[in-house]
Amino acid sequence: MGDINKFLIIKLLIPFIVGILFQYFCNPNVLIVWSVVVLSAGFMFLANRKIRGMSYYRMMFGVSTFVCFMFLGAGTADMRHAKIVDSEKVVGDIFCAVVAQQPEEKPKSWKSQLQVLDSTGNKAFELLAYFQKDS
Repeated sequence: MGDINKFLIIKLLIPFIVGILFQYFCNPNVLIVWSVVVLSAGFMFLANRKIRGMSYYRMMFGVSTFVCFMFLGAGTADMRHAKIVDSEKVVGDIFCAVVAQQPEEKPKSWKSQLQVLDSTGNKAFELLAYFQKDS
C-alpha cells in the first residue's frame, strides 16, 4: 500500500475507471450522474474547509473525492457514447421527407404527398404539400 501513495494519480485514476465501467454496465441517467458530481464536489469543498485534525472530515473528503471521480468518469463515458443524430436528416426545423405518391398537377400548383422521416430514418408522419408552379 505504500507504493500507491507515491503515485497519487493512481488514487484518482482507479475511481475514474470504476465510473467508466459503471456507466458501461449500468447506464445511469445523465442528470443524476452530473448532479452527484456537483454534490460530491461540494462535500469535498466543505470537508476541505474543516479538515484541520478531525478524522471524520478527512474520511468525508476521501469518500467525496472517490465518488466525484467515479461519477466524473461515468459522465465523460456517457458523453463519449451519446447517440449522434444524422445532420443530413434533421437540422433545427428542417426535416427529411420522401415523396410517397406521384405529384399531381393542379392549375397553379403541384400537389404532393410526403412521408416525413424521424432522426433514425423511420416514417414519422405523412404530410400533404402544395408547391407553387413557376410563372
